[in-house]
Amino acid sequence: GNVSLKQGLLNLCSLLDVASLRNKKIPIYPGCDKPIIQNFNKEKPYSSLSSFHNLNAYSLHERNLITNHIQKEHAVLALIRMVTNEPNEYTIVCLGPLTNIALAIRLDPFFLSKVKNVVVMGGCLYAKGNSTRVAEYAFNFDPEAAHIVLTAAKQHSVDHPHNTQPKLTLVPWEVSVEQGLDWKFYDYLINTPPVNELTHLMKELNTIKELLFRKSHESIISRSVTNAFKTNESNNNKNDPTNSLEINKTENSVTSVDPLSLETPVYTSNAVLQYQINATKFIMSDLYTLVCALEPESVIKEYQDLDVDIELSGRYARGLTCIDWLGSGQRTLNARIILKVDKDIIKNILIQSFKETPSTFIQKVPTASEPLIVKLKSKL
Repeated sequence: GNVSLKQGLLNLCSLLDVASLRNKKIPIYPGCDKPIIQNFNKEKPYSSLSSFHNLNAYSLHERNLITNHIQKEHAVLALIRMVTNEPNEYTIVCLGPLTNIALAIRLDPFFLSKVKNVVVMGGCLYAKGNSTRVAEYAFNFDPEAAHIVLTAAKQHSVDHPHNTQPKLTLVPWEVSVEQGLDWKFYDYLINTPPVNELTHLMKELNTIKELLFRKSHESIISRSVTNAFKTNESNNNKNDPTNSLEINKTENSVTSVDPLSLETPVYTSNAVLQYQINATKFIMSDLYTLVCALEPESVIKEYQDLDVDIELSGRYARGLTCIDWLGSGQRTLNARIILKVDKDIIKNILIQSFKETPSTFIQKVPTASEPLIVKLKSKL
């Protein structure tokens, strides 16, 4: 993600080249390469980099991958065709800007009514953005597209007042921040045997993320511990809450490590510092969103149906997610906002995906539900 359309297509082809998917002809439909109205000029620190390939150096193997997967039909037209042919059968998972969905709605005003559900990784609850001061990246990249989709979902709620659930499910940035994974767990995934093809892919994908965020995470904690000790010494009061920091450490046996417990929670009374610590953890927003779509009953622990819109102007506020927290828009509840997920289930999915031999510590997903990794493989 966070790359050009051409690079994104090649990255997808590379993902589909892993052993379990190599012989499956999974179609990829190229979509829009720009926002609906304004160009998105603010480049992320890692947006010009690719952990996969150099666009100017395609190998013959890569050209074959492109031939096998990439279709000529545009993604917007493909979406309309598929949901029209099989109404209420498709759940669309959006892991980036909503440009393609917005254009599908513009071309087919009944598009949302033909979709079972749209699960979106996007928006932020409390205006603590990861792209601007107040905006989450996907919504900030194309606010007009988000506005079109949110408005259509509102109209759908008005037209279908007896529906028990809004058409949109939003997995906001805060879910990833507040329930991010410890970097120790990441180390377990990539370093603990068996190390396989997926393990190497995981490490390659996260090279830049580890470089940018892990070092920041460790630096923030190190600085915080130093400042906390200095503050306590100067005040001669260990209970001073100004910069207090609490680190819960659990020593793990080398011979018997429970991967689910590979975590060192860090708590501080400084809200800004706490956010910085959490936001630099090993965060996998895409995975959280996909799992919420595959197994909502097991994974989603807390949610709220609310009226959501987006700000389209302003020097600082463009892209801001605007939520009616007071509930005045009861007739236009257009989004189910996920507030909390079961992090242990998500860890289990990663363990089952990246380790050939299941860990003895894996707690099984409730028996009433099909194991997520099996369900994901069956979908593919």
